[in-house]
Amino acid sequence: MKTLDPNFVVGIGGSAGALTAYKAFFEELPATTGMAFVVIFQMNPAANNQLASVLSRHTKMPVIVPTTGMPIRKNHVYVIPPNADLCIESDTFKVIFPCANKSKAVDFFLVSLAGTLGPRAIAIILSGHGQDGTEGCKRIKAMGGTTFTQDRSAEVAGMAASAQASGNVDFVLPAGKIPAELRRLVRSAKPGVPQAGTFETNAPRQNQLIAAFPAAVKDRLLPELELVALPVGKALYDAEEILSDVYFPTTSLISLLYVMENGQSSELAVVGNDGLIGVALFMGGESTSSKAVVQIAGYAYRLSGQRLKDEFNLHGAMMLSLLRYTQALITQMTQTAACNLHHSIDQRLCRCLLLRLDRLPSAKVIMTQEMLSYILGVRREGVTEAAGRLLKLGVIEYVRGQITVLDRPTLEKLSCECYAVVKKESARLVAIHHGL
Repeated sequence: MKTLDPNFVVGIGGSAGALTAYKAFFEELPATTGMAFVVIFQMNPAANNQLASVLSRHTKMPVIVPTTGMPIRKNHVYVIPPNADLCIESDTFKVIFPCANKSKAVDFFLVSLAGTLGPRAIAIILSGHGQDGTEGCKRIKAMGGTTFTQDRSAEVAGMAASAQASGNVDFVLPAGKIPAELRRLVRSAKPGVPQAGTFETNAPRQNQLIAAFPAAVKDRLLPELELVALPVGKALYDAEEILSDVYFPTTSLISLLYVMENGQSSELAVVGNDGLIGVALFMGGESTSSKAVVQIAGYAYRLSGQRLKDEFNLHGAMMLSLLRYTQALITQMTQTAACNLHHSIDQRLCRCLLLRLDRLPSAKVIMTQEMLSYILGVRREGVTEAAGRLLKLGVIEYVRGQITVLDRPTLEKLSCECYAVVKKESARLVAIHHGL
């Protein structure tokens, strides 16, 4: 991947009703963010012809209609040419005439942006009809990038609502509030290091289990770790499948599910940067009756299962670390089973959210109600009612596809004892590792 002049490239998609949002966005944006901005406007050719002129009155940055071969420069705004598709190849634009599918112009650009820039790609979806931009957001999240949508202030909700419902949106904000969050991303990014949000996705130490391995083990294993992007919905393994690799999540979140013959499911445990996927390999079973599915897109480090078993069989400190983690995972599974049997949907929802907060870098959880019903093994109506009660209490804020926890202490009080049991046991095992 070549190093582009901008730290980040921001693709901004919209159609009907988006002009007001574009103006609000650029009026709040400084002229020297270090980013490049590419506007993909799904309107008629005449409107697109005028857009560059209109936007130039709302920003101090140069506003340009790109041509094939034009390099991407920081602190510039680029507006898609009329009746064309636009993509990025290496460090330049490529313009394709005519537009193959006007209703997919935003996706076409964002997919190329994700493939070229990875964690330095940012998507913003504003007002507009249809679902354009949803697939692009999925790709950008899968590659470790950052995604935004306009909130309920969107004049036409279709595009933003579709992206939110996919579970691949990091921030839902008014158009005029998005620039402040972009500036925060720029400030938190280390020069020359691709970064997604506040996590360094290329750092193995972001996984707590890897970080706890003895230095000698890390020296042997780090060269063999492969950083992989995990998109939402990807199955890392299915029930009874012989495992060949293990995964150490850094920014992704994996749900371990038991799926019944009739298709109904229930979550057994959730794994994030606290552990690994593939315990059955070093425990000698080689397969398991559960299924591992990516719930929140991000990165993980993949390691050959055989290589892990070789290291485990040396019977050193790494073996003890893995066994302690397995004990913590078993505690989570057994407590989840008891919780599902004895506690209300409201309590189970609280536990579910708290477990995710412990494994994510912010108080925002990207989850649709459909996803929650699948995880909790209950009807969607039950999830809707439980989430509504938390909303009324001011504990959470819920925008389609995104739950923001506003009052964690109250959330913990409303949860059953199961969350506290899991957290206490995990903390105890970590303390043993550190000799406390």
